Amino acid sequence: MKKSLLVLFLLMSITISLQAQSLIGHWKFDGNAEDAVGAAHGTTHGGIGFVEGKLGQALFFDGIDDYVDMDTVAQIPDIMSISAWVKSNEKFPTTFSIIGRNGLSADNNKGTLATILGNGKIQLLQFVGGKNARASSDSVWASDSLWHHVVFTRDSISTKIYLDNANVAEKFGSPPFDKSRNPLAVGVGKSTVPGEDEDRWALGFIDDIRLYDYALSESEIANLFTVVSTVNSENVPEKFNFALENYPNPFNPSTHIVYTIPKAATVRLIIYNLRGQQVAELVNQRQAAGDYKVLFEIHNLNSGVYVAKLSADSQIATRKIMYLK
Repeated sequence: MKKSLLVLFLLMSITISLQAQSLIGHWKFDGNAEDAVGAAHGTTHGGIGFVEGKLGQALFFDGIDDYVDMDTVAQIPDIMSISAWVKSNEKFPTTFSIIGRNGLSADNNKGTLATILGNGKIQLLQFVGGKNARASSDSVWASDSLWHHVVFTRDSISTKIYLDNANVAEKFGSPPFDKSRNPLAVGVGKSTVPGEDEDRWALGFIDDIRLYDYALSESEIANLFTVVSTVNSENVPEKFNFALENYPNPFNPSTHIVYTIPKAATVRLIIYNLRGQQVAELVNQRQAAGDYKVLFEIHNLNSGVYVAKLSADSQIATRKIMYLK
């Protein structure tokens, strides 16, 4: 009898252990932001484009107003791992926010945020009771137009950060998370500068985010890094290379914005300031393939840099334009 109870106890312990370590969120971004293993489905904002990625399709963030927020059922547990593929074509000025609960609310005293800083440091911020603990690497990130694998792990002992299967940071001590009411967000986070309440927008590409309720082992991280993409070319949209230029640049008081689209598409051309606020919408209509020229004339705006954002169906291009009085 005792032997039977012992066997039953062991079996139950193994079952509980297996159930306690699992993938609890998986966003593949193959044409949508749905959670492949749960109900934390995402909603895209700002005209995000789905483009060819590392594993199927990926999201392109324009650094202006693109982001994804998940259903509030998504939770980042105290013991956890975050895995993501990230690519950037140009150096971003402030922070590339990958994923975190420190989203669009002013309540930025709770939660966690996985980021890459403008100085090349990879960082996991943990907001606890109005203060933050952080694990941060040296300046190891390169905006080299290549896909890189970033992993954050956290257990009861330490927080670790991995870049392309190499451990680039470890911080001992793991205070408990102060759970935030905010939904998870991808591509945006609040500034951590005291007194500053500006959003930090991602500029680049994010693919295949995975959230685990345990700290991945080094062999598991290696397996995720070495996975071979098996993209089905039928599921990848045709590349939509299209030109976006303007002349003169700098300009005063007007500039011509010229663009080319290779096939018919629903086209929008919007001008933003550097705070992500829309200042003008120049085009919003279905257009045939061809070359186009649009006049943009400044009215009652300050000197400075603005961003022209051209979207044609799911494809996006941006260009910085400068107005000098």
